[in-house]
Amino acid sequence: MTQFFRNHLLRSLLSLNAIILASMSLFRIVFLLYFGTFTNTLSFPLSVVKALVLGVRFDAVIIAYINSIVVVGFALVWFTDNQNLQKKFLSALLYYYVTLYSLVFFILCIDFGFYSYFQNHINILIFGIVEDDTHALLTTIFQNYNVPLFLTGISAQCIALFFLCRYFIRTLKTQLIQRENRSLLSKIGLLFFFIGLDILLARGSVTMYPLGMMNTEISSNVFINKLPVNGVFALKEALTRTFQKF
Repeated sequence: MTQFFRNHLLRSLLSLNAIILASMSLFRIVFLLYFGTFTNTLSFPLSVVKALVLGVRFDAVIIAYINSIVVVGFALVWFTDNQNLQKKFLSALLYYYVTLYSLVFFILCIDFGFYSYFQNHINILIFGIVEDDTHALLTTIFQNYNVPLFLTGISAQCIALFFLCRYFIRTLKTQLIQRENRSLLSKIGLLFFFIGLDILLARGSVTMYPLGMMNTEISSNVFINKLPVNGVFALKEALTRTFQKF
């Protein structure tokens, strides 16, 4: 494996996604501190820790799905010697990451508000909300939530994501220009590593069954069982159940 792949491609991509994963875990801790009570936190300390660890697996599933397209893209450009094509791909990758991860954190924030109102993660009720009186809904939202602060936070988050992603993408571009000749074996080896890692994280499990809602029953406390699930996974489940009705 060449110096470029060993020290920069692998490290940069894993570091970027590890930071996103850590940020999602931090969001879950905020969720715990905001909605948790003395009864459902300090009374079940081991269950809370287990829920937080399980939450990392749920977050990793979302990150793996996002990176599946990235892996396919790298598979197409790695085996070309066209630096211009590779630079264009990295430029597109910057905006892909910023857009998708901004959307992820936006959904997490929506889920936070949804939970504060319904005491549950996003579910099929969110589609019924749209069918209700929109004016009354918007009035309620503006009366009960600081919408300007929410929009400011989302904007700041998008800007932070842009600079974070740009830092790692620029590192890859710089090393692309200075790269050494790469052997076909090293490219194939790293490609299979990314594919295998992505599949493993997307399943969220090494057992026969992939990670799902059934895995959240880890405590006798209802709140703790809801803690591992993130808003994106909850939205996916809601969409799945909605389509199953048709």
